[in-house]
Amino acid sequence: LGWMLAQTNTTKKVNGLQKGGLVAGVGAQVWPPEREERVFELLGETEAHLLEHQKAVFGDFFESLTGGAFGRWKQCEWAFRADCTYVRVLEDRLDAGERTDLTALYLGGTDVVGHRFWAAHDPHAAGLAQDCEEVRNFGHVIEDYYAWTDRALGRILARFPAETTVFVVSDHGMTLHPNLRGKVLTQEDLDGFTGHHVKREPGIFLAAGPGIASATPAPAGGWTPEAVPTLGALYDFCPTLLALLAL
Repeated sequence: LGWMLAQTNTTKKVNGLQKGGLVAGVGAQVWPPEREERVFELLGETEAHLLEHQKAVFGDFFESLTGGAFGRWKQCEWAFRADCTYVRVLEDRLDAGERTDLTALYLGGTDVVGHRFWAAHDPHAAGLAQDCEEVRNFGHVIEDYYAWTDRALGRILARFPAETTVFVVSDHGMTLHPNLRGKVLTQEDLDGFTGHHVKREPGIFLAAGPGIASATPAPAGGWTPEAVPTLGALYDFCPTLLALLAL
């Protein structure tokens, strides 16, 4: 394992860098220990520019939010901070020339905004008018964050050789909470989690590069969600990864 950037902590030593949630003034939070100072430095830089980052991704609409809408937005800031820090730490290590057999990066912000703003993202399913305040405020948030995630992955992949094998995996999908379908949504509903995966909505497992068989050629007009072939399941990720690593 080269390094892991995740939201969980462990006391187990790994052969690389492992970082979970960080608390100022507490030692032994990053492995190896000599990387801890640099990780905190990058976290501090992210914190200092967090507002600027949010405006670059979403615009400045959130500065005028109030009440429960403002509360939901504030609930997301930890995820924006975490994702930015994880990307910065990884870019920093790659720019320093550090390479390993496996690099893993977890970005959780898409999940966080999905839970809180799904009704605005899919107003038809939620029974919301396109011009209602919820959609005007938050209808763009999920797509904006996926666009930022895509750009971040592009920057990271640009630092790897062209022959690198790449996986993009999600542990679940997201949809409107089934309890909200067919209901006239109240403000209390909107201020809760409108996006959910209580029925095990399927995630994705995308793979490309050496060791990965070519898929069916794309249709002339490009793929539609209905036309994308299902070639396996999320359960195939771990054995595929272990086989490629000859483990």
